[in-house]
Amino acid sequence: MSRWGWLLLALGVCGCAKPQQWSVLPAVSAADIHDSSPAATADAGTLVVAGETLPAPGRVSEIGSAVMHPVERVFVKPGDMVRAGQPLFELDMHEPEAEVRARHAEVEQLKASLAKLKAMPRSEERAQARAELESAHVASTAAREYLERLEKLREHDAVSARQSIEQRTVLRRAEADELAAQAHLDYLTKLPIEHEIAEAEQQLAVAQATVEAAEAELEHYTVMAAIDGVVCWLDATPGSVHRAGTKIWGEIVDLREVDVRVELTPRQLRDIDTSKPIRIELPEVEQSWSAKFVYAAPAANRQSGRVPVVLRVTDADPPLRCHLGVTVTFARLAENRPTAAAHRSLAGGAASID
Repeated sequence: MSRWGWLLLALGVCGCAKPQQWSVLPAVSAADIHDSSPAATADAGTLVVAGETLPAPGRVSEIGSAVMHPVERVFVKPGDMVRAGQPLFELDMHEPEAEVRARHAEVEQLKASLAKLKAMPRSEERAQARAELESAHVASTAAREYLERLEKLREHDAVSARQSIEQRTVLRRAEADELAAQAHLDYLTKLPIEHEIAEAEQQLAVAQATVEAAEAELEHYTVMAAIDGVVCWLDATPGSVHRAGTKIWGEIVDLREVDVRVELTPRQLRDIDTSKPIRIELPEVEQSWSAKFVYAAPAANRQSGRVPVVLRVTDADPPLRCHLGVTVTFARLAENRPTAAAHRSLAGGAASID
């Protein structure tokens, strides 16, 4: 051992060296040890964390247009209370209205054609065709008999050859008329009137469906509110035009249900009592609301490593606005609250290291 080593050893034996001191650790609670989140504070019975208010699912709606036409009229303004189905603004609809009128005219034309087809006197036409056939048959029979008599007289040179030839022509014309009458009767008898009516009815049904489609398209030119709520903002002025799907015109929010999102560690999530009311506070205005536990996400936030938890405030009075920073106070489960004895034990254990 060196000379300086022997000197230090001698000083320690003689009591000249100062004895080692252990600093006393501050007393901490078990809640402080469990709640390692920097945004959380806790006492024996509660856990306080920071959160953010958000619209509840189904309580927020974007306002947009499905067609690209200029805005013609605006019916509401930001701050207005609207009901689902209430018109918000109207686009120029002269072109689709003309299309609807044309489709209606086509339907009326097909209705008239169908009515005419159904009103056709089919039985009367067939009776008339039978009478015409009978008349043609009588005429051809008479012409044939007369020709036969002329032929007999021609054998005795009682009539001229010219008369015989003329009568043959009359007979052929009568026979042709009889064949035409028979063909017309066959046509009327075999005419598929029922099929023609069915075809006309199908054409009318297609035209009516086209009218309904045109009227449904016309409805897109009046933008309606999808939910009940308040118009947060609206960027629609007469004359403005935007391509469908590329522009959000505004937003409606229903404040009857507002969600509060917080993030907890798995230990914090295990320790809180979800059956008891949860207090939501807005420190800037010194107001508080009561919320209910909705659900904890099945997966943690990959960036923070904490579990997103959603709470819900219903029918808040005064209304709780969205996208605000709030403080959330949870009640702890009784078996997870550190007792006074545990506090003393922890503090005593720390002091006993002296």
